[in-house]
Amino acid sequence: MTTTPHPQTGESQETEPTVATGRAGHRGVLFAMCLALVLVVASVSALNLALPDLAIDLSASNSDLTWIADAYTVALAALVLPLGAIGDRLGRRNVLVAGTFVFGAASLAASFADSTSTLIAWRAVMGLGAAMIMPGTLSTITAAFPPEQRTKGVATWSGFAAAGAIIGMLAAGALLEQFSWRSIFVTSAAVALAAALAAVLLAPNTKDAHPHRPDVAGAVTTALGIGTLVFGIIEGNEKGWTEPVVIGAFAVTVLSFAAYAYLGLRTEHPLLDPALFGIRGFRAGAVTVLVQFMAVFGFFYVGLQYLQLILDYSPFRAAVALVPVAAVVLPTSQLTPHLVRRAGMKAVMVVGLALLASGLFVISLLDVGSRSSSPPCPSSTSTRSSSRSWRRFCVASTWSGPGRTATASPRSTASSGRSSSTSG
Repeated sequence: MTTTPHPQTGESQETEPTVATGRAGHRGVLFAMCLALVLVVASVSALNLALPDLAIDLSASNSDLTWIADAYTVALAALVLPLGAIGDRLGRRNVLVAGTFVFGAASLAASFADSTSTLIAWRAVMGLGAAMIMPGTLSTITAAFPPEQRTKGVATWSGFAAAGAIIGMLAAGALLEQFSWRSIFVTSAAVALAAALAAVLLAPNTKDAHPHRPDVAGAVTTALGIGTLVFGIIEGNEKGWTEPVVIGAFAVTVLSFAAYAYLGLRTEHPLLDPALFGIRGFRAGAVTVLVQFMAVFGFFYVGLQYLQLILDYSPFRAAVALVPVAAVVLPTSQLTPHLVRRAGMKAVMVVGLALLASGLFVISLLDVGSRSSSPPCPSSTSTRSSSRSWRRFCVASTWSGPGRTATASPRSTASSGRSSSTSG
């Protein structure tokens, strides 16, 4: 057992030592955790490519399509904190593997769905499985890696968190070229099984050495607050922001977070200590990561529609068009820790946000004038107008990629040392 300064008081506290990693070593642990991470992140974005087919096959309305895509996200966002705490208590690999089976079974069941309500329900169950998987991926890396290698491991995790969405879209696009939307769910189930096997064979089962009493009130209030917040945002966009159900959802959100803060400050071991948000660095980091995740996944949602509906790209072609982003993000995630050591976390995050913002701003200037049959990269056979428009999209989306990892990677590295559950 080792001691480190407490983030609030500065007093020494016991922290979990690194653990044995088995025959595959740290690379095996990293492979298993990144595979599970990609499974979770890819499922956020992959189905966006299939929404036009789903609308026809299941006679889905716009509201139905929104919930087919977002039921997964709502469940994941609402449950990731309490399920992460359960993993800290019962064993992170145990909960992660159980989550892969929940995820895989729900994904396989979703492939047989014959109505929008059934598909939405199974997507929500997939989100439950994802919430069991996600926290353990990062906390297992931080527990298994020695301090001198931990930063590199977390940086790799951050790179795959950024690239996972594009990997998912690329796989979904390839499947949709030959098969129906149901093939996406069948493939997800197969990957979930592979992730379970990799975790069992390659990763240690880490847990808190001295687990505290579960914070049931914190788990309920955070899940309710996050769930109703996401629900209100989705329904407000669909039905209008003044609808009673939307106002009611936001009212529950406010009351839930108020109860979480009130009870958390009076609980000896809260799920996520509300006092942490009084620390300027923690608060700034949390807001920064929230903003960049919203920006990046918003870009994927809008960017795919631009490529498919404006440029007339097929699902696979649209996914290939975003591959340069992943190609830049992964090596950048390895470079970021070195930049943090030389320039400091604040400078790296500010530059990262500037890259992300400028890239998205340039993309926002694109219009329907670029509609053509141009290939997913500039070439001499493209028309001057379409080539210029595509070049702008390609370059801007690619340079915003390093901004994503430069923003997330240093903050993930820092927060992983504080709380393995909440970092995930």
